Amino acid sequence: MRRREQWLEHAAAAVADAEIVVLDPDNGLLPPSARMYGLRGPKYATLDECRRFADGGRRSLVVYQHVHRRGTAEAQAREQLRRLAEAVGVAPTRYFALLFHRGTARAYLVAPAAVHAALLRRRAEALVAGPWGQEGHFSLVR
Repeated sequence: MRRREQWLEHAAAAVADAEIVVLDPDNGLLPPSARMYGLRGPKYATLDECRRFADGGRRSLVVYQHVHRRGTAEAQAREQLRRLAEAVGVAPTRYFALLFHRGTARAYLVAPAAVHAALLRRRAEALVAGPWGQEGHFSLVR
């Protein structure tokens, strides 16, 4: 078994009772142009890994996503949310992203389980409506 599969088995066991899992890969979701076992592979989370941690949409998932210089941050977040929803097999209407604009732009992709969807969205909206959003540090992408 390769190291990555061993890591995944241990990580999945460690979060078995968790309601929310946060993945913080260096760069976010593995793009189609990169290979999991290539040089850049360890910098990403794969869609299969996200599917495993989301547990069929029964567990909420938050994934860090690096924003690159091609296209707007909003468009990139929407595309990654689409990919994540398709991989996990849950309707994308619950999914949203929080974009952080201070310094290097980055996104936090939120794939809430049904039980958490309303609460996580309310809290994200409150964050954006408060000082962090008013000062332009965070915005919400649906």
